[in-house]
Amino acid sequence: MVRTGVIGIGGFGRTHVSALRRMEAEGLATLAAAAQPRLPGMEQEIEALRAAGVPVYEDWQEMLAREGLEAVTIATPVPLHFAMCAGALAAGAHVLLEKPPLPSVEKLDHLVAQATAAGRLGAVDFQMLSGETTRDLKALITSGAIGRVRRVTGIGLWKRLDAYYQSSRWHGQLRQGDEWALGGPVANAMGHVLNQCLYFARATPGFAQPERIEAELYRAHPGIENEDTAAVRVHTDAGAVCCFYPTFCVAKQRQPWIELDAENARVKWDYDHALEIRWSDGREERREYSPEGRIEHTKMFRNFFHTIRGEETLLCSLADTRAFTAAATGAYAAGSPVRDVDPAYIERVPDGDSVATLIRGVADDILRAAEAGALFTEAGAPWAKV
Repeated sequence: MVRTGVIGIGGFGRTHVSALRRMEAEGLATLAAAAQPRLPGMEQEIEALRAAGVPVYEDWQEMLAREGLEAVTIATPVPLHFAMCAGALAAGAHVLLEKPPLPSVEKLDHLVAQATAAGRLGAVDFQMLSGETTRDLKALITSGAIGRVRRVTGIGLWKRLDAYYQSSRWHGQLRQGDEWALGGPVANAMGHVLNQCLYFARATPGFAQPERIEAELYRAHPGIENEDTAAVRVHTDAGAVCCFYPTFCVAKQRQPWIELDAENARVKWDYDHALEIRWSDGREERREYSPEGRIEHTKMFRNFFHTIRGEETLLCSLADTRAFTAAATGAYAAGSPVRDVDPAYIERVPDGDSVATLIRGVADDILRAAEAGALFTEAGAPWAKV
């Protein structure tokens, strides 16, 4: 089994620990060590690992120096990724990095070159790429069956409470030093959707590369620097335009979905594991998928370890995420400064032990903008400021 360490066991790191336990049960990897600074609220996770015989280091560099690891998974805020990934590769380990991967294309390119020179894998946990719906829709596109893809539209209507921002300062940060923090919905929580749009925009294997990016970024939540609602329009080298509309400010959330407008059909890709196809000749088709074909983080981990063993190829390599990194960082550059939503349209509503921030009418405004492929000001959203 591949001797593996994890850096970051809180927050999304809990998913990494759980997935690595699954890999142990399947005989693919062993969780040999973990690194996690002693932070308030982390004592239970640290002690649970130590009780199971897993050493937990406060310093990730010490873990790399002492443990002789073959692989490392990293689940920390993005501004920490570069140093940790570079350090793990230098120590001779394959790396699985949580999304979003890096705060700049330059740092991504550096790590791709380092991994190639070291003969090590660099993978990224964009788990939406693991589902059968994703593979089937990409096959429809590459086969030419639906014709040229003109526009790909991704929509995410989520609700995030004050407690979400209180759980990690990074969630509300716009920049750390001179780099984008990438903690907002465009790059982090719904970054999967943007990545999928770029994947579906290319009619050949791989991802469409951004050529020009337009964006409007808005915030309604108090005390944050970055966006909680956005409209992003990416013109790509494949000819298709990718439009992306994430928000954290709806009263009733639903799973993200993606719609393709192509020459021969309109297709809806659903996170809940279905494809709906409306052919231009009037036929309608719905494909539903079994639980075994659904999106899972464990599939990305399983693929990572099978690839280390030479049995598969990566579902998502570091190099594959260049398009996403360019699009995400480009959206922040094009959309800055972040605009404040008109206060007349903001509602603060108690929700359990926390508070929700809602933008009145935002779901309808997003659907209207998405239908036209428009930014919010172009679509006339009343809360959007020029």
